[in-house]
Amino acid sequence: MIYMRRSVWNNFHELKGRTCAIATMHGKETIIGPLIEKHWGVNWIVPFKMNTDIYGTFDGLVKRKVSPIEAARAKCEKAIEMTGCDLAISNEGSFGSHPYIPFTCADVEIIMMVDKKRHLELTELEISTKTNFNYLDVSNWNELEKFAIKTGFPSHKIILRDKEGSFKCISKDIATFKDLYFNFLKIKREFNSVFAETDMRAMNNPMRKYVIKRACRKLIKTVARKCPQCGTGGFKNDRFLDGLMCRICNNPTSQIAYRIFKCPTCQFEQKYPFKYGIQWADPMYCDYCNP
Repeated sequence: MIYMRRSVWNNFHELKGRTCAIATMHGKETIIGPLIEKHWGVNWIVPFKMNTDIYGTFDGLVKRKVSPIEAARAKCEKAIEMTGCDLAISNEGSFGSHPYIPFTCADVEIIMMVDKKRHLELTELEISTKTNFNYLDVSNWNELEKFAIKTGFPSHKIILRDKEGSFKCISKDIATFKDLYFNFLKIKREFNSVFAETDMRAMNNPMRKYVIKRACRKLIKTVARKCPQCGTGGFKNDRFLDGLMCRICNNPTSQIAYRIFKCPTCQFEQKYPFKYGIQWADPMYCDYCNP
């Protein structure tokens, strides 16, 4: 049985000394910059006046017209164009129902590195239930105050508008309970209804910052993991194979047996056990023993 050697983060020198453009306008460089500087040995810059809102906004003013991966790629390409760098990194987040856990909200963060010098694109994904993503129609100040406390205000900001999806009146970057109260009164008097929602922009949401950081650490590990054949970084989990053998009848089951790692440079593939030390599936998952 083959086991993968744990990657050593700080032994990766293929990016050392280069400059990486961080495609953001919402303060993500404070999360990503120190990590890539430490582990990749790169310098980093933020494109001057880059407008990432054109790829979609959480408040709905600009609809995202492409997939999250395509949006992340577009951000990298734009950052490279604006800075002249040949290396860029970007992040794209989505919020809503968890893809695997019913009735649970999730923060799905994609982080991408584009390396024009080596014609390489690497992406990692982090899915977390650690999110305060929430919204509520509020009829009075007590309801809004309870909502604010529940969602972590004021460290986690709140957006107010007259009703869900409306742009007639919208208040952002509210920093104190006093400001929250006066903005609530203003909208309530004019429209007789108030809709509150958590601000999911990175600079206003520490919980999201935490998930972005986890995604970035995943990418750092992937970049450091070298291909056994060509020695290039980026050897990553590409897909899974089922067929874990039943412990009783030794027939393949639908349980995952292997992870397939693939090199994006030379396309070399290698399989590793999905879970180390687990060689057999429980008969309850076997179509022969438990039809």
